[in-house]
Amino acid sequence: MLLRGRAIGWIEEALASLHETHPHLDVRRLAVAIRSATGIEALIWLTDIAGLTRQDAPELMRWSARAMLHAALAEATQISSGPVTRECGVLANHTLTVACWPGCCCSRLRINQMEAGALLA
Repeated sequence: MLLRGRAIGWIEEALASLHETHPHLDVRRLAVAIRSATGIEALIWLTDIAGLTRQDAPELMRWSARAMLHAALAEATQISSGPVTRECGVLANHTLTVACWPGCCCSRLRINQMEAGALLA
């Protein structure tokens, strides 16, 4: 029988410090979401069904986890301070959003996750 929920607990522990800076962040919900995108089930689906290579699948899994983190931080920030938007400064008509991808101009700014969380609202 498989042990249930062990990875979720580990992810919750890794995210625990975010609760201090983002008190409205639902750490459990985020941990479950990240686990759903990063487990062996996701890897198998990405390689067997979606046809990604064994090298590309983990990169997409990391991208999915980062997107979930950014979305959760944005939601928690918006709840605590109301909506705020800022342009990323690289492209005049581009606003940093939770939909930004790793090659986006925003990622080239090399902002850390906590700064990104504050900007993503």
